[in-house]
Amino acid sequence: ANWKPCPPAESSLHAAGRLAESSLGQGEHQCSSPEVQLPPAGGGVGQGQAQTELQHSLATPSPSAKGADHSQSQEEEEKAADKIEWDYICVDPGGARTDGGTCYKYGDIVRICERKVQGALQLRAADGSGWLLEKQHGRRVMSEVTYELVPPHQEWLCTCPRLKSPVALQEKPYCSLAAAVASTGSSSLRAGDIVRVLHRARMLVPMPKNKAKEQWANFLRIAKPLASGTSSGDVEGWVPELLPNGDRLLLEYACENEFGYPQPWGWLSVLSSSATSQSGPGLHCSVERKLEAGDFIEA
Repeated sequence: ANWKPCPPAESSLHAAGRLAESSLGQGEHQCSSPEVQLPPAGGGVGQGQAQTELQHSLATPSPSAKGADHSQSQEEEEKAADKIEWDYICVDPGGARTDGGTCYKYGDIVRICERKVQGALQLRAADGSGWLLEKQHGRRVMSEVTYELVPPHQEWLCTCPRLKSPVALQEKPYCSLAAAVASTGSSSLRAGDIVRVLHRARMLVPMPKNKAKEQWANFLRIAKPLASGTSSGDVEGWVPELLPNGDRLLLEYACENEFGYPQPWGWLSVLSSSATSQSGPGLHCSVERKLEAGDFIEA
């Protein structure tokens, strides 16, 4: 009647995010309080006391057993912490298939937990779906993604002012510019937009005209601030670093103020009747309104 169950032992979280198996002995999950006594096995007082003593001996591991369990658990955690994983992206328009039958589409990112060479480089998917080949018939199928931090002077960049069509922000780093062209929406870049670069992704991809040859491709993870007055935060996504003609999509810029301290603003007078107010500092930005000669505008 006095027996009480113990609270369940708390599981420790693994450094990589997985649940680590507890290395505690069986007795450490049981209460060792003197109040907890098992019923006598044969009804006699002596037998009941003997079984209680046995129960206490099981519930209290020896110091050597505790040390062994602790060292084993520490070794397992150190091995798991040293485990290296890689991100690979499918760069074949036909997709990729594991030996287990799982298919990955063009642009899918797969976490790889093991690599080995058996004729060709083989990649083991961390989700347990099986093994992938990096190349098939001499053509690249999967490419390793290398993430790089951007230098401080390139953290804030301006979208190329010569950009004619908006470029959509993609969820994945690998995308062709033709697939990224968008017409409207807050999740697209327009000429003159100021954005913040979070990091760069670098990978080897097949050349457009000759799939047997490869070239390096860089993609930027950016955050585009929304217009003032909106409740949402920045819009994030991936864009290619270069345009099809080889020009950079995002450029460094300098912001200057000609009014000086302590008044960082002033009024300007419009002299021409053909002046317009644009949505941004670009050559192909949309016109917000027309200005008349003699208008005063705040700058």
